[in-house]
Amino acid sequence: HIGRFTPARAPLVGTPPSAALLLLAMAAPPDQVVDVDAMNFDDLDITTEDVNFDEIDSLMCKFQEDERVRDALEQGLDMREYTRKIEHDLAHAEHLSVNDYMEQAGDLAALHHQINSCDHILATMESLLSGFQSDLGNISDEIRYLQEQSSEMSVKLKNRKAVADQLGGFLREVSVSRSLTAKICDAEVNDAYSEYLMELHKKLTFVKREENASVKACTTVAPELEKLRAKAVSKIRDYLLQEIHALRKPNTNIQILQHNKLIKYKYLNRFLYKYAKDAAIEVRTVYQDTLARIYFAYCKEYVGGLMKLHTEIGSKNDLLGVEESALKGFFSSRYAKTRTNVFSLGDPSRAAILDELDSPYIVLHEAQQQKAAYSYEVLFRSMNQYFKDAVTSEYMFNQDFFGKIDMFPTIFGKCAHLFLENVSGVMANSFDVIGILIVIRIAHKSYEALKERGIACLYTHYEQLLSALWPRFDLVAHLHADSLRSADADRLGSEELRPHYITRRVAELSAALLSLNEGFNHPRVTKAVATIHAKHESLLLNLARKHRTPNGRLVFLINNYDHVLSVCDGRNIDASQLQAVKQAMDNRVGAFVDLELDKYYKRLIAFVKETAPAVSAAAEPESLRVDQGVVDSLVKEFSSSWKEVIENINKDVLAFFSNFLTGSHILQQTLTQLVLHYTRFEEIVRKCFRASTFKEFVPTARVTYQIKKSSMCFS
Repeated sequence: HIGRFTPARAPLVGTPPSAALLLLAMAAPPDQVVDVDAMNFDDLDITTEDVNFDEIDSLMCKFQEDERVRDALEQGLDMREYTRKIEHDLAHAEHLSVNDYMEQAGDLAALHHQINSCDHILATMESLLSGFQSDLGNISDEIRYLQEQSSEMSVKLKNRKAVADQLGGFLREVSVSRSLTAKICDAEVNDAYSEYLMELHKKLTFVKREENASVKACTTVAPELEKLRAKAVSKIRDYLLQEIHALRKPNTNIQILQHNKLIKYKYLNRFLYKYAKDAAIEVRTVYQDTLARIYFAYCKEYVGGLMKLHTEIGSKNDLLGVEESALKGFFSSRYAKTRTNVFSLGDPSRAAILDELDSPYIVLHEAQQQKAAYSYEVLFRSMNQYFKDAVTSEYMFNQDFFGKIDMFPTIFGKCAHLFLENVSGVMANSFDVIGILIVIRIAHKSYEALKERGIACLYTHYEQLLSALWPRFDLVAHLHADSLRSADADRLGSEELRPHYITRRVAELSAALLSLNEGFNHPRVTKAVATIHAKHESLLLNLARKHRTPNGRLVFLINNYDHVLSVCDGRNIDASQLQAVKQAMDNRVGAFVDLELDKYYKRLIAFVKETAPAVSAAAEPESLRVDQGVVDSLVKEFSSSWKEVIENINKDVLAFFSNFLTGSHILQQTLTQLVLHYTRFEEIVRKCFRASTFKEFVPTARVTYQIKKSSMCFS
């Protein structure tokens, strides 16, 4: 590899001076004459070089490592000869090398020329690049300057935009355009007018801010905004009063006008309340007065029309203890029509109305055309639904339009008083305890439904209603119970074993009241029914005394108790609410069984009751002194009559008790008791005597078989 050099200043490294001159001569241009004779070739002899003997040791070490020197020494060659040979070879190689250089002198000269040209080109490129580098440095400075300028301009732009936004927003808020002024002053009040008011409200709010109070623009525009506010308030007031007056037109559907028109302009009322509270109160007052008159007129007309459809159920004579003969007279036909459901729910059941509370109320003109007549609970439900719908609709509208202001006393105070007055007036003359309880249930259900919906304005109204209804219920229930207490048993009918008509009334009324109390579970109803049952039992005891035989008295009581239980059971009344009646009946059934058996086997039963404890307690029953003659007579008496007695008992039960199921139960209980007595008698006989002593003795198994056979025939 040959690097950049010039012959004059870059001789070959390690080349002797004479060799260097020779190379220069070879590299000279062809037209240049080189004086070879003038050259000194003495230094080409390497022996003329001075030898540094200080390095002999190190050279010897290197020579020992050299492979060729080591081979020469191993072969035992003469080192001088070997050295001269090497020198000769080197001189020959040098001569060949010089010849090679001389042969390549032209190429080397051309290469030298090219190298010089390249140096010149590179120098030029270096100069250009240096210029470019300088220019790039200047451009970099300019770019850096432009970046600084751009950043500065960006900050200025951002600041100016922020200022422009704030200033623009301020100007938009504070400026009053001609368009807004024209819309507020001249435009009709419609759906779009609320948007104009919202814009005006924003400007008024902005100007009145504390931080804007000292701003010149705000103080300048404030009077103009105030004029617009006054104009808007005037237009809103006039418009709302006009719409309220429109409600007074005959046959106007208030709910449709409220929800289709007024509610769309609720923002107008809010704007009025915000910027002209006196005007808003005036509008609200006019609205309340107008609606109060309208609703009162509607309610008065509706209640009056409904009362023309009222048919009264029962009268002061329709009490449980009043004898039927006292009810007959001049008005018997009229009375018969109005007392259909005095003591019962009837068919269809009057209680069905409790499942139809939300049904549409009665339309007067349709009912009048049909000449319909309704009991008061039907009219009450219709009035209640009419009133509740009106109040609920008005409550929802007022909450949305006027805000959370209790307007019920002002708008519906007279209506509620009219409603309560009507209920109190009708109830004061009503002796229909079932109807009163149905009205109570309707009022209570409506009250609970309104509590779930959170319509608190009607709470007091229903509390007053219930406060007026419950005392009347208690009074009429007391009148029924008192009529039973004061009833004259001697004037209440003939001596019959079947349920008395008073009992039928009590059964129907008890079933009706307890059925209405199902799910309601009010203690006043339970107490009223219990009081009626207690007074009824006292009356039954007095009526039973009219029967001459104890058996007849018991059968009469059992049939009457059973009728009450059967009617209530048919209405699916919880038996736990009739425990007193059930206990009284069980006591009488037990007494009847004992009396019925005593009629046929009094001596046998008395003997068993007297002897059985002693026989059971004795260690050796045979040692007891039991009269064999008495036993023998009892055995004969039973064996000769027992089949006939069973047959007679069957006939008696079938004749005495009209309720087949009750009769079957009493028959089973009577015959079971007979078997128990006879079983104990048989035990006494077997323990005290031998089985063969009494030939006519009838085994208990035979008696039991006959009873089962007889029971199957009865069934």
